[in-house]
Amino acid sequence: MTMTSNSEGEPQAGLPQDVESKWETGLGLVEVLAGLTFAAVAGYFLIDALNLPSSSYNPYDAGTAAFPNALGYALLFCSLALVVIGIFRMRTGVGDTPVTIIHPLNITGVAAVTVIYALVMPYVTYYGATIVWVPLMLILGGVRGWKWIVFLTISTLLTAYFIFEVLLSVVLP
Repeated sequence: MTMTSNSEGEPQAGLPQDVESKWETGLGLVEVLAGLTFAAVAGYFLIDALNLPSSSYNPYDAGTAAFPNALGYALLFCSLALVVIGIFRMRTGVGDTPVTIIHPLNITGVAAVTVIYALVMPYVTYYGATIVWVPLMLILGGVRGWKWIVFLTISTLLTAYFIFEVLLSVVLP
C-alpha cells in the first residue's frame, strides 16, 4: 500500500487515482451480466453432453451424460434465477447499489486464461495445462508469495491425482 498526500496534506491509502483502474456499476447489472455468462457456460456443457454415449445395454444405468446434464441444468436454473433477480433489482431501484471492480483487467485475464486452459488441455494434458493455469490464476488473484504459489499448485495437482486416478480410477486427459 502506498501513501500519497492529497491537497490538504493528509495521507491517502492506495494507488493514486489516475494509476488505479476500476469500474463502477450497479448491482443489478452485475447480476444480470453474471447470470447470462453462467447461462452461456451451462448451455455449452449441455450441448457438449449431447455427444456423450447413452447407456443402451443397461436400463438401470443413468448413462454417461446424466451427471453433466444434472450440473448443466442446475447451473442454467441458478443463472436464470440470477438474471431475474438482477432485473428485479434494477426495476425496483435496489440494483442501483454501486459495485466497484478495482482491477477489471485481472477479471478479464482470469476469463481469458481459463478459456485458453480449456482449449489447450487436450493437447498438453491436464497436468501440463494445470501447472501453468494455477499459478496464473493465483497471480491474477493477487497472490505474490512464490512459496504459496508453488504449494497451492502442487496441492491442486496431487488432489486431482488422488481423487481421479487413485480413488475413481479415471485417467485424466
